[in-house]
Amino acid sequence: MFYREYTESIMQQQGFLTPLFNPASIAVVGASSKKKNPGNMILSNLLEAGFKGKIFPIHPEAENILGLAALRNLGAVAALAGGKAPDLAIIAVPAARVAGVLREAAAIRVRAAMVISSGFKETGRAGAELEREITEIARKAGMLLLGPNCLGFINNQAQVNASFSGSPALPGNVGFFSQSDSLSSALINWSQSGNVGLSAFIGLGNKAMLDESDIIAYLTQDKNTRVIAGYLESIEHGNRFMTQAQLTTRQKPVIILRAGSTAAGARAASAHTGAVDGFDMAYEAAFKQTGVIRARYTEELFHLARAFATQPLPQGPGLAVVTNSGGPGIIAADESEKSGLTMARLSEHTIDALKETLPAFASLYNPVGVTNNADEKRITRTVDIVLQDPNTHSVLVLITPPNFTPLEKITESLVAVFKKHPEKPIFCCFMGGGNLVEAERSMFKAGYPCYRFPEPAVEVIAAMYKYGLWKKQPLPVEVGYRREINKAQKIIYAAKNSGEYELGQPQAHDLFHAYEMPMLKTKLARTSDEAVQIAKQLGNGVALKIASPQIKHKTDVGGVVLGLDHPNAIRSAFMEVTAKAKRLRPDAYIAGCYVQAMAPAKSHEMVVGLRRDPRFGAMIFFGFDGINQEVFKDVSCRIAPLSLGDVQAMIREIRAFPILGGMHGQRSINFVALEDILLIMSQVAQDFPEIQEAICSPVLVSDRGAVVSDVRVVLAK
Repeated sequence: MFYREYTESIMQQQGFLTPLFNPASIAVVGASSKKKNPGNMILSNLLEAGFKGKIFPIHPEAENILGLAALRNLGAVAALAGGKAPDLAIIAVPAARVAGVLREAAAIRVRAAMVISSGFKETGRAGAELEREITEIARKAGMLLLGPNCLGFINNQAQVNASFSGSPALPGNVGFFSQSDSLSSALINWSQSGNVGLSAFIGLGNKAMLDESDIIAYLTQDKNTRVIAGYLESIEHGNRFMTQAQLTTRQKPVIILRAGSTAAGARAASAHTGAVDGFDMAYEAAFKQTGVIRARYTEELFHLARAFATQPLPQGPGLAVVTNSGGPGIIAADESEKSGLTMARLSEHTIDALKETLPAFASLYNPVGVTNNADEKRITRTVDIVLQDPNTHSVLVLITPPNFTPLEKITESLVAVFKKHPEKPIFCCFMGGGNLVEAERSMFKAGYPCYRFPEPAVEVIAAMYKYGLWKKQPLPVEVGYRREINKAQKIIYAAKNSGEYELGQPQAHDLFHAYEMPMLKTKLARTSDEAVQIAKQLGNGVALKIASPQIKHKTDVGGVVLGLDHPNAIRSAFMEVTAKAKRLRPDAYIAGCYVQAMAPAKSHEMVVGLRRDPRFGAMIFFGFDGINQEVFKDVSCRIAPLSLGDVQAMIREIRAFPILGGMHGQRSINFVALEDILLIMSQVAQDFPEIQEAICSPVLVSDRGAVVSDVRVVLAK
């Protein structure tokens, strides 16, 4: 966190990472003649990539390394170059020596450094202290710092391969960043075998200074990058990431595979790069709010990157499937509906053209069946007709092993037809093995995504369609709510000054009253007679709820009685509730009972809450109260501040949403009233970062409005 101001200031400069990723000169500290040594591999890769600038191997004893004259230290480089330091110092020495090398670099004003050495925060406390030391050295010197514990980077346009990857990356338009060295190496190999080229590869390592937000900003500006893809175990500064991602995804797709979403994965991530995990729900919300496309598994990351790199975005949801097999076509149709696409309704003109092309027993409607005995002419003619239909927004050609025609002929003919329709995204699925593998490679080489099974193909098409919708959305507009901020501050400050970390129910209610939150009328009764008097004031029946700061879940002790409308019933319930609470919780202080007005009839019980995430700050969550939340986890979430679009999406996102919209003759709820409660909670979250958790439960919603029954507020310690 201590370098945030520095990083944000240089983020404002166009091309602020040029000294790092497009240097004029490079010094390799730890260069070696020993093969498989990282310093040797980096130097060798720089030479093989054809780097045009000057390279200075640094070694205390060697005279010559890989044909280049070696220098004793960084100071010797400046002396040789007339006082000019290299733009980039690549440091490949043991962790204990890195700080000393960085001080040398700072002394001669090196502009950027990359530390590939491991042995820092991923190893524990001592390594974390060492990492803080090197970061502070770079910060004070105004020096960019990538790593430590990283594979390096590749900038294909500048012919810089400053990595110790075992193979070069195929040039292309995908910019990839990663916290994992092994995954990075796999992607570089995949780029060659799958004909998906990289504009740049960047290993993040421990992200001591430069993190994913900086790299996304750089790749956004890079004219050679069309798609940004990344593997992350953590995000360092959630708000900054969301701001940058929001800007970038309006221009280029950002695809991220985020690992460490489970408890086991989070422990592994911490051991890997020293990542500290937040709630995965917060990552999910942040990606949704910023248009980041989340890959759920490694293969999907590769599939998405390839598709976005090679195909235009679908201009609508209509998918047309052309296949020589009925079963796979049905599978594709099923997946289409699940993924949010529609099976394109082909026009009468298209159907008539298909009748002239296909045999009488063929399926003319989507999925279009060309039959298993189709040759390359029938298949390609059918695909051409379907692509011309204005209702077709994307096409999937699904082929199982043909009976009579060599697949090589079919593939060659298909590519020729595809090239006639560059405005529409086209995908292939070749199911089976043997010669289908060669056909798949031919499609990759021609620039068309190809899959082994229909489901991942349809999922990728759906992701591209949804991203296209995202780009068309207007920027979110935040909503501010009127509140008595001074009154709210007094309540929070009073609790903090008294050393309390949880507000009592009266204080919590008063806090939300200051925000004009609709609350059920509630008063504390210390005796049964007082409860009867309060009930008369409230009228129309009341509820009694046990009043105790130690009892968080009132129903666990039978502390809630509803629908009381007679004085004797109220007195009896008061005595029973307080006696039972004292018996079950002898440690608790029982102040009496809260007497509360009853909720409107036929109300749904919802929950609206606030929790602080260590990375992204305030998360606002929403769902049905009770079992739907606790057991089925049917909850939606967004990061504050919320826009009106955010809260509308949250409400409609839960699986039980149709209940709120009205089912079986029931009336739809008042959605505007519910939206107001979510927006008020967002405002509270922004005004008081001291609030660690706030939960309104239940929130009672009906066609007449929405009102909060109980609220709990916990402050950060």
